[in-house]
Amino acid sequence: MVTTALITKLNYASKFLNNNNETIEANELEGLSKQLKDANISKADLEEIKKNIVNRCDIRWLGEIYIKEMATMYKWWNFLGEIKILAEKL
Repeated sequence: MVTTALITKLNYASKFLNNNNETIEANELEGLSKQLKDANISKADLEEIKKNIVNRCDIRWLGEIYIKEMATMYKWWNFLGEIKILAEKL
């Protein structure tokens, strides 16, 4: 299911950001992940969450952050791209 995979990837991204002292960004992604877990989410709220995930996982927002767990910036960019693709499928 897209939602489960998306939540998992958002949690990993949040963990990576926290490990690299980017707590504000990490908290934003974690908050979006928690909102996705809400069983009573309305369609309008889901669209807003989707938009926020797509915007936040753009390389223009998070792409310049060095993530030590990723061997290269390209791996980080690809990881963010995977999250965006999953969010767009919501």
